[in-house]
Amino acid sequence: MYFFNSRSRINYDRREAQRETWLASSKIEHKYLIDEWTPEWMAENEIFGDIVSINASFSGYSKAFGEKLYHWFKYVSDNYPEGTIVGKTDDDFYGCANLYDTGMGTFTHKY
Repeated sequence: MYFFNSRSRINYDRREAQRETWLASSKIEHKYLIDEWTPEWMAENEIFGDIVSINASFSGYSKAFGEKLYHWFKYVSDNYPEGTIVGKTDDDFYGCANLYDTGMGTFTHKY
């Protein structure tokens, strides 16, 4: 499971590049987290189904990191209670799916 912090609708091309490349070729389940729904976000989610609103009381760049992080962790724990690894990054991140998949093959839970 991997979560991306999507700060802006204008980063659509970055999210689309992720969806078409390393996310498509990997076992990583992903969601893009947004502060609040807008008509544009809803339209994108109707196409891809991978956007989640954390319903933060603050919206925008560099606002209320603590509150947003709390809502993010709450969403993860409520929706993926059996998850073993969760990552979080921005939507301008480009990952190497092969390294992730290889690493996950050797991961053992310590608890």
